[in-house]
Amino acid sequence: MRLKSFSSRLKKKKANFELRQQLYSRKRAIYAQLHINRKVNNLVFTLTMKNGLVLQAASSGLVKFTKAKRLSPQAAEAITRRLMEYAKILGVSFIEIVVHTKVNLFVFSAHRGVVASGIPFGFVLRSKILIPHNGCKGKKKRRV
Repeated sequence: MRLKSFSSRLKKKKANFELRQQLYSRKRAIYAQLHINRKVNNLVFTLTMKNGLVLQAASSGLVKFTKAKRLSPQAAEAITRRLMEYAKILGVSFIEIVVHTKVNLFVFSAHRGVVASGIPFGFVLRSKILIPHNGCKGKKKRRV
């Protein structure tokens, strides 16, 4: 019973892989967006098409950074260079940078990585920080 389920999963993976290959061979991503997300102790960069289709994603752990170095500007630049190599393969000609966090040092180093790649780009900074509208209740005041 287990072998059948494993083989069916393998077939599904193979079908998805073939579907993605067909998609990428037909469509060239001329316009792409680089989404920059900062988690608690990790950086996650995602390269997408304009319609939101994910082309490639990379994190600071993927480029062999550990512990405190994950949130460093060097990690951000390494991630960006890795994604830009992939973008060159796809034939991307324009990149828009979308920042989902506060603008920190790693955002500027990511910008530096895009510049180093040689791909023409427009630096469009759209900060997508969620603003709470009278959201969660605050902490109780301390009584002394």
